[in-house]
Parts: sequence; C-alpha cells; structure tokens
Amino acid sequence: QKQERLTQAVTGAKTKKGLNPKLKSILIGALCVIIIVGLAAGVVVNTRRKNGTALKRADAIEVNGKTYKALDVNFYYNVFKNQYASYNQQMYATYGFTIYDADFSESLFDQTYDPETGMSWGDFILDQAVDTLYSYLILEEAGKAAGYEMPAEGLADLEETIANLEASATANGVTVGYLLSSNYGEGITLEKFREYAEREIYATYYGASVLDGFEVTQNDIDTYYSEHKTDFDVVDYRSFSYTVELPEHLDENGEAYSDEETEAEDEALIAEKLLELKNRVDAVESEDEFNKLAEEMTRGTDDEGNETEGASPEDTLSEGVSYASLTSDMQTWMFDEAREAGDTNVTSSETTLTAYYFLGRDDRSELTRSVRHILLFSDEEDEAVAEKAQSILDQWLDGDKTEESFGELAAEYTEDTGSKETNGLYEKVMPGEMVSEFDEWLYDEARQPGDTDIIFSDDYGYHIMYYVGETDTPTRDILVDSAIRDERYTAYVEQLEEQYPITEIAAGLEKIK
Repeated sequence: QKQERLTQAVTGAKTKKGLNPKLKSILIGALCVIIIVGLAAGVVVNTRRKNGTALKRADAIEVNGKTYKALDVNFYYNVFKNQYASYNQQMYATYGFTIYDADFSESLFDQTYDPETGMSWGDFILDQAVDTLYSYLILEEAGKAAGYEMPAEGLADLEETIANLEASATANGVTVGYLLSSNYGEGITLEKFREYAEREIYATYYGASVLDGFEVTQNDIDTYYSEHKTDFDVVDYRSFSYTVELPEHLDENGEAYSDEETEAEDEALIAEKLLELKNRVDAVESEDEFNKLAEEMTRGTDDEGNETEGASPEDTLSEGVSYASLTSDMQTWMFDEAREAGDTNVTSSETTLTAYYFLGRDDRSELTRSVRHILLFSDEEDEAVAEKAQSILDQWLDGDKTEESFGELAAEYTEDTGSKETNGLYEKVMPGEMVSEFDEWLYDEARQPGDTDIIFSDDYGYHIMYYVGETDTPTRDILVDSAIRDERYTAYVEQLEEQYPITEIAAGLEKIK
C-alpha cells in the first residue's frame, strides 16, 4: 500500500498491491530514477554523451526564483529515452516487433513522433522530462514551506537506491561514474544522482502525505458515488459477432467492381441479415438459448472445408466491464437505469453484426476481504520450492493454528516485500486486485475464515494462503475514496503550479537537442 500511495502521489497513477501482474508498460511515475537504475544498469551502458560542460552552464528552467540547468533536465530526458528504448527492445525480444516507431540509437529530434503537429520524438520526451522535474520541484518547494521532514523510510530508500546503484556498477564491471554518464549523460555524477534521488523521494513522500491527509467522510463517498455511478459500476453480458458474407460483383471481364447499385445491394443484404439476427435474438428466452444461438451463428469452415465449432459459453461471456471500455452506443444501452437481466440488443458495424445478452449491473458493493500469505518466489513450478512451501504450512498446522502464528511464519519466510512488514497481511483486497490464481482462491464462494492452502501463480511462484475474512468496507467505497482524493490532489497540484510557475529557457533546452 505504501508504494501505491507513493506512486499515486506524484503521478495520480494507480498501482495494484504487491502481487499485481508484471507490468508491460513504461513506468514514468514516482521513483522513476530508482526504477530506471534497475533497467539501465544491466542493459544500456552505451555511448557516452559528450555534452556535459555545456549542459552544466546553461539554465533551462526557472521555478520559484531558482534556475535549474540543462544538465538536470537532460538527466530526465535520458531516463525516459532509456525507458522507451528498453521497452522497445523487450517487446521485440518477446513478440518480434517494436511498439515505438523510432530509432533510439539516433537523434530523436530528427524523428517525427506526431505527423499532424510535426512534433519530434525528442521534443515529446523533452516535454516529459521538463514536466517530471517540475512536478518534483514544486512538491519539494511546498513540502519545505510546510516544514515537512523526510521520514526515516525515505532516508532508508535513498541509501538503498545508492547501494543498488553501486552494486549494479560492480555487477557490470564499471565504475559508478561510468554507469551514470553512459546512461544519463556526461556530467551526471554520484553526487548529482543522489541530489535527484533525494528530491524525488522527498517529493514523493510529501505528496503521499498530502494525499493521505485529505479527510474523506462516508457522506462524501456516498454523495460522490450517487453523482458518478457510471464511473464505478460495471456490467456483465454475453455477446457474439459474425461477418455478413457479401457476394462478389464482377463485370463482363470477370473483374471485381463497385458502384452505387452494388453498394445498395450490399446494404440491403446487411439490413436483411441484421433483421434476421434481431428476430432470432428477440426470441431468446434464456442465457442458455443465447449461448446455443451464438454457437450456431458463429460456426465456420477450416481451410479444408470442414465445419468448425462456434463460440463457446466462455467465449461469449464478458464480466466486470466498465463504462469507459464500451462504445458510445453500448454505454447508453448497457448503463440505462431501466436495463434488466435478459434484455437483448443487436448492432452492426459495416459487415459485422453483434448480438448482446445483458446479465446484470454491479454497483461494486461486495465487501472486500483480508488475507495473509507467505510468498516463495519461483519463475516456474519447482518441486523443491513446493516442498518448502508445504513444510512451512505443516509447521503452522503442527502448532496452535492461529492467525497470529501464521503471521509470525510470514514475517520469517515470506519473500513478498509488499506484505513482509505486516506479517503477510493484505487488508481490504478488492476482487480482481491480485493475480488471477490468488484472486480466485480468495473470492471462492466457499471460502471460510481460517482456510489455508498452497497455490501457484506464473507471475510470482508459491503462495501459502490464510483467509482472514470479509471486511466491513465495500469495494466501491475504496474506489470512490481514491477518486475523491485524486480530484483533490489534482486541484492541490494545480494550485502549486499557480504558486510556483515554471519559466522555460529556450536557449538552455536547445543545448539538450
């Protein structure tokens, strides 16, 4: 929960608790220096950038009467550049393609990011660098003005960051100075890196204290929810789609052609098939009948002309779908207050027809649950690790079999840093918040307080589970509370931006280019 608050404090981004699935997107949020060291240390160590002296001298931005050098902005420029480049490499290694159309080994200021505006990749990343540094600077200014002092945890984070940096340099067989200058540009020394890391950590902890400090009452939550129901409710439904096969229109020479007449014929055929599908869907009287219709209507043929099976019940089911993830017409239909289970609908998009069967709308009032667990990391199923997990559970079963004794074992054995300090406890866990295997076990309808088990997840390894029980807090209240705090925090940051405006100095920023 601490890391969630820290990340959210600076960026407003949400992170799942300690057992979220492995991230596959660029993390550009709080503590990005700390995180990028882990990426860069073993991956980059590439061409040294020879512009340190010019960057040290040139002023690039001014905030609250203080100027900051191009060197400072350039550090964050390289942080983001390395992250995007690393992500591109990871995607290519995993899937055989790159997600960003840019050559990160060449100047990004000569490569177009947005064809409509002409913005270059370099300018795009430079904007992110300026914004990121600015966000830390204004939080630092506000924190110092408020008399906020770095907590002991933050100081420990700082020292751990420096230690990790030094260990990374040793592991790569280079000096710390070489590692820093190779990844972030000439002029980035250990002293400079410590300055940046300390500012980030201070700003992040201060931002988290502001976010946590807002008083949000139950009345605030209830009122906000009543005014923003579609932001929190989700729907369950079944659906299937199929494509109308249009005839090929050939001229006297056997060449395919299209004109107003053939287009009208195609439109008439689509309308006919749409009406046919609507009549069949309207006649459906149960979820089972809808699934049977889906299977029938989506059958096809393989390359050899053999009939293939149509959509299965698993294929048609969509659960926990948010308002924002639906098309505009489906938003209106799905979230209509009069919508009832069993209602059907049919839509068309060019030659694709889609049928819907509404199952229900969930207001997220289900109570959250608390659980303790002991994590033993493993990239794959491993007999030795599984045996160790069983021996730990057996040790608990041979004792007094209490929640407290389980927690003591968690403090001793768990490898999950997100819950080690709480003796393996995760409180108020929402459905879908943890990795799927963890979530399915925790929210099994038969689950009873005191239940234990060992489960394996591909993301993390072996989990020794202890179910604590339901809390008195609905999922909805947690989500609404977070949304309220986000709004207030955004307003707070906007106020800081007015109080501490930024002046960009073009000549200094040009040095980075």
